[in-house]
Amino acid sequence: MTSLFDIEALAKRNLPPDYWDWISSGYGEGMLVRRNQEAFEEIRIRPRPRVLMDASKIDTSTTVLGERIELPVFASPAGTQWIAHPDAEVAVARGVGSAGTLMNLATGSHNTTEEVSEAARGPLWFQLYHLTDNITRYMLPKVESLGYSAICLTLGRPSGMRREKGPFSDYSPSGDIAWGDLIEVPELRRQIDNLDRSSYNIFNLETVEWIRNITSLPLVIKEVMTAQDARKCVDYGASGIVVSNHGGRTSDKGKASIEALSSIVKEVGDEIEVYLDSGVRSGSDIVKALAMGARAVGVGRPVIWGLALDGHNGVNRVFEILRDEFERAMSICGCISVADIDTSTIVSLKGNE
Repeated sequence: MTSLFDIEALAKRNLPPDYWDWISSGYGEGMLVRRNQEAFEEIRIRPRPRVLMDASKIDTSTTVLGERIELPVFASPAGTQWIAHPDAEVAVARGVGSAGTLMNLATGSHNTTEEVSEAARGPLWFQLYHLTDNITRYMLPKVESLGYSAICLTLGRPSGMRREKGPFSDYSPSGDIAWGDLIEVPELRRQIDNLDRSSYNIFNLETVEWIRNITSLPLVIKEVMTAQDARKCVDYGASGIVVSNHGGRTSDKGKASIEALSSIVKEVGDEIEVYLDSGVRSGSDIVKALAMGARAVGVGRPVIWGLALDGHNGVNRVFEILRDEFERAMSICGCISVADIDTSTIVSLKGNE
């Protein structure tokens, strides 16, 4: 296994066909899923040979919200991980921790926030869908007390909703064993079943301010795709944003995440940290995103592939491959540290350097 695509091929053999279709496809016809990767392919890293550069000195570490991580790649929140492996999010926490980087835990995790915290060896963020005021009021103090270091508020809808069409439009993984933290508070669990599914997007100042008032943790806002919304996030007091189209799982239109990144960095990159997910599949993709101003990138589907391969060892292998590829790409670009990666490191095949 020398690339994430090798792991993807093996994971496909290990997972139930319906579930494989569900995680690998996207909303509608999946055009945005494909575009996320195609847009990366339209960018090339620029070789800058440095004969006297000592490749053994390459440093892949960086910081996110002041916490050091050994690789500028984190595990994006992803639900239904228990279908890929019975250890689910606990296995992800172990695998990511072995790689020395960050895990962003999904709201609908099967494992509880306590179980994940006990297994973690690195920083943890908690991804928040603001489902109801009562659930948010219950969860945020809990994760803060457990040592989670940021709240990642996701603006879009959970991706478990049925698509308009597609190979899995009639398939939905059972959510009966999700929401592990709510097992002991069944009255809150019932609130999820009674939700109005059209009311998830809560991008308004009042709600964000309310969330900030019930936690002292930094707030990161996810699924930001325009400079205008990025500016609102700064105005709302966010410490970071994730440029993301949810891996193409909630829409079939619009830009790839990497296509939206530059304008967002130009607008707010000097004021808050900007991260990216959707479409990252290689170490060179990491270089491209960092060159365009991302602080770090997230991977979602590859984490599930690693789980299906070999639990926490498979997850760790995903990050090992990305680290090896990232180091090679840095060497090709003549970069010793992450700070050396800038716009001169890449060139667009469309002719816009």
